[in-house]
Amino acid sequence: MLSIATLLRRIDECAQAVPPTRAGAIVVLGAKVGPRGEPSAPLLRRVRAGVALFHQGVAPALLLTGGSAPGHPSEAEVMRALAVAEGVPERALVLEPHSRSTEENARFSAPLLRTLGASELAVVTDDFHLLRGSTHFRLQGFTVFPAGAGGPSRTSDVWGARLREVGSFLRSPSLIRAALAEPR
Repeated sequence: MLSIATLLRRIDECAQAVPPTRAGAIVVLGAKVGPRGEPSAPLLRRVRAGVALFHQGVAPALLLTGGSAPGHPSEAEVMRALAVAEGVPERALVLEPHSRSTEENARFSAPLLRTLGASELAVVTDDFHLLRGSTHFRLQGFTVFPAGAGGPSRTSDVWGARLREVGSFLRSPSLIRAALAEPR
């Protein structure tokens, strides 16, 4: 039987992964956007980390994934504006603006990534979310290199985020099995 401690340890191990030096594409997972398109702190962290990898020459394309509530700008659209403001050319950006979950991020992005010919991905998200995000993309058939964007700094926020991740895993036994089989 899987213990919560084992899952928490794997979340922490994934967060310590060394960022890749080469990939076919960099995938930035979305985070909350306000009703007028204002980016949340997690979204800003993730975009900045993805843009940094792009400017380091890790990959030629930056796929931005995340949908929105009806009538609001999508996470992907807000990330595009941030990436362009940070010097990423439009031609290097690919948007997936329809997903509403981490699983959908991976499932809806997969055809776009295959069109790009990208089989190896740098997946960028908050540290506590790396294991789940990476696992979903692995389940779509990609080789994944986790690339952490940091995360909350207050101890209570860190623990809250980690425990929410455990809850997300516990709703999917197949996701747990895949995450525990993930290379270290």
